[in-house]
Parts: sequence; structure tokens; C-alpha cells
Amino acid sequence: MIELKKLVLKGMIMDNLKRTNFTAILINGLIDLFLILGYIVEYMKGGKPLWFVMMIIIIVVIPMAWAVITYKKKGGCDYIKYITLVGYFILYTVALFFSSRTLIYVYMFPIVSVYLLYFNLKLIIASCVTIVTLNIARVVYNITVLGLHSNDLTTDYTIQLASVILFAVSLILTTKLSNEFNRAKL
Repeated sequence: MIELKKLVLKGMIMDNLKRTNFTAILINGLIDLFLILGYIVEYMKGGKPLWFVMMIIIIVVIPMAWAVITYKKKGGCDYIKYITLVGYFILYTVALFFSSRTLIYVYMFPIVSVYLLYFNLKLIIASCVTIVTLNIARVVYNITVLGLHSNDLTTDYTIQLASVILFAVSLILTTKLSNEFNRAKL
């Protein structure tokens, strides 16, 4: 009887993981679509060279195709979240360091929010540490290497770092509390 309960529980977890993977792939795909369309518009306006837009498309398509193929083979696969998240971080890093737009850092808000669905505190902490580190590196790079340090930009950098850090803290605390509430319900 105990073995049967374990099998039923394992089946429910796999079904939930499959649904979560589907949702993560879907939202990643939608965000990727908007990102690609944005870069195509930038190319058409003369703001980005074709090689850069093609590089962005490749960076988007490879992990998404890998995640979709993996999902079709085994929807409840635990490592789909890592495929999509690593692909996102590669894309985010390229976008962050190759854009002159201060607001580029906001791309991370909708994507990383999706990973709350996994209730994986270690994944959220690692993601948040990576995001904060990348944003600090970008600000330091802009100031020291590119010489972008006007009064307006200093304010923008302060807002950027404050919002990224506060978002990271809220994601970590939300995941931690959600996990505690779920354990208490069980």
C-alpha cells in the first residue's frame, strides 16, 4: 500500500513538472518572439547590424529547440528548466552588454519570474545572484570602460541596481515562503 502511494505521488509530481515545463517553455517562447521582433525592427531602422540580429536569433533558437525536443520526448524531464534558463542567461548577457539602452536590464523580470513555478530555492538563488552580478558588471563596464557616467546615467544605474537587487530579494523570499507554506500544507 505504501509503495502504491509513492507511485501515485511520483506520478502527480511528474504531471506537475510536465505542466510547469510546458508553461516555462511557452512563456520563454513568447518573450523570445518579442525579443527577436524587436531586434529585427532595430535592424530595419539601421540600429543593429544583420550579423548581430542573426546571432541573437541563433542564441534564442538553439536552447528553445533543445527544450521543445526534450519536452516532446519526456515532458516531465527535470533538466528542461536548466536548458531554458542557461539559454536565457546567455541571451541576457549578450543583450545587456551589446545594448546602449539603459532599460535593457528589465528583460530579466518576466523570465526569471517563470522559474518561481518550480519552487526550487537553489535555482532561484543562483539565478538571482547571476542577475545581480551581471547587472553590477554592466554598470561597472559602462562607467570604467565606456566612460558613461553622467549625472543622469548615475541615477539610471542606481535605479537599475536597486530594482534588480530588490527583485532578487523578493523572488528569493517568495520562493522560500511558498516552499514553507507548501510543506506545512502537506
